[in-house]
Amino acid sequence: MAAAVLIGTLVGVLVDKWLGTHPWIFIIGFIFGAAAGFRNLYRVISMEDGDKGKGR
Repeated sequence: MAAAVLIGTLVGVLVDKWLGTHPWIFIIGFIFGAAAGFRNLYRVISMEDGDKGKGR
C-alpha cells in the first residue's frame, strides 16, 4: 500500500515540476496512489476471506 502511494506522489511531483503546475498534479497523483493502495489492500483481504471459506 505504501509503495502505491509513494509512486503516485513521486509521479505527481515530477509532472508538476515538468509542467509547473505545483501542487495540482501532486494532489491528483497522491489521490490515485492512495486509491491504488486501498484497492490492493482490499484484494489481499478478499483473497484471505476466500481461502477461509474453502475449508483451510
